[in-house]
Formats: sequence, C-alpha cells, structure tokens
Amino acid sequence: MKTEAKKNLLAASLYIALAVMIVTVVSVTVLSVAKKAKETLPTPAPTESTEAETDTNGEEPTSKPTEPTDAPTEPKPTEPQSSSSSTGSDEPADAPAPDPLPDSFTLPVNGYISKGYEPDLPVWSTTMEDYRIHDGIDVICEDDAEVYVCADGTVESIYEDPLMGYAITVYHGGGLRSTYMGLSGDYPQSVGTGTRVNKGQVLGWVGDTALIECAEPTHLHFVMTLDEETVDPQNYIEFESATMNSYE
Repeated sequence: MKTEAKKNLLAASLYIALAVMIVTVVSVTVLSVAKKAKETLPTPAPTESTEAETDTNGEEPTSKPTEPTDAPTEPKPTEPQSSSSSTGSDEPADAPAPDPLPDSFTLPVNGYISKGYEPDLPVWSTTMEDYRIHDGIDVICEDDAEVYVCADGTVESIYEDPLMGYAITVYHGGGLRSTYMGLSGDYPQSVGTGTRVNKGQVLGWVGDTALIECAEPTHLHFVMTLDEETVDPQNYIEFESATMNSYE
C-alpha cells in the first residue's frame, strides 16, 4: 500500500514539473515573439518641424528661429560722408573765407607828423615834462580838421579815454586796427558802433580833448595795431616827405 502511494506522489510531482516547464516555455516564446514584433515595426519619418529643431549633429539650435524672409525690413541708415573726404581737404566746406589785410590806405588827416612812432626809445613830452614812449604818431592839423578812415573797415568802438580824449577804433581785417584819438566828440550820424565804413569816409573832427598832450599844438594822435601789438603807421600809410617835420 505504501509503495503504491509513493508511486502516485511521484507521478503527481512529475505532472506538476511538466506543467511548470510547459508554462515556462510558453512564456519565453510569447516574450520572444513580442520583442521581435516590436523590432520589426517601421520607424516614423521625421517631420519638417522636427528637422528644423535639430541640426545635422542632432543637437537643438541655440538661436531663435528666423523671421520669414518676406517680412519687411527697414534699411540701415548710412552715416553721411564728411565734406573733407569728398574734397580731399581737412578744412570743412563751409569754412569762413580768410580775413585779409586792406590793399590800400589813405591819410587819416591832412597835416604833418610832429612826433613819430617810438615804442622803445622814450621821447620828450611837453605836457608831462618827462620822457616816455610814443605808441602812435601825432599829426598836426587845423582845429576841427576832418578825420578820415584810413582804409575800409568796421567801427569797433567809440569811447572816451581819460588821457587821450574822445576816440574811435576801426577794424580793417587781418588783425589790423586803427585808432583816432583827441577827437572833438562830435560824429557824423552815419558813424556808429558796428557801422561799415569806407576808406576816406569822414569819422569825426580833431578836437583838444587829449589831456596828456594838451600843451602841444592841435593834432590827431593816430595809433595802429596788428594782432593787438602796436605798429608804425608809416609802414602802411605813405606820408609825403614834405610833411615830415618834428615838433619841438
């Protein structure tokens, strides 16, 4: 009896083992078939949007997508070329014209020179009774003699000097100025600060207002400066030799 029971138990164990093997084989077969089926499925073709998002190396672009080519674009403004590049000169095209010196002069008053230009060697002053330099020339003339503009120019100032009396300064261009001192203080209505005047035009009349030279005969004290430095008027104005006298 015991032997038959053992046989039955062994047979049951064999059946169970066989069933487990069958289940195992079926499972492995199913998994293998499923894996092969997955590998054989077709890969979907990349779309245009996908291609645009990746470069040839499969990396995503770092820059933003460009705008459509048909979008309107504003032209980039170009910088204007300077006139110097077009003309080949360093000076601007609108540079002011050079300021030339006058090309002709006339006597400031009819008379003769009593004291010349002495900027370095002191000369005797009858009024002050001492020796001092003389920054212009003295032209002895009649009382109320007409004073003329020595060259074309513009009236720069009309003023009263405490020592040299009433005076007018005219700018002629090129840094050259002429100053007429010891005037009467009366001026033509056409003469004023900023007035354009012509060579030979009447500026005023000789007076006796120069206190520092009041002991000398009536004369015009005439000064010329170039670039604010006094110069000898005889370098510009030709006085006749017959009028060249010295006052003692």
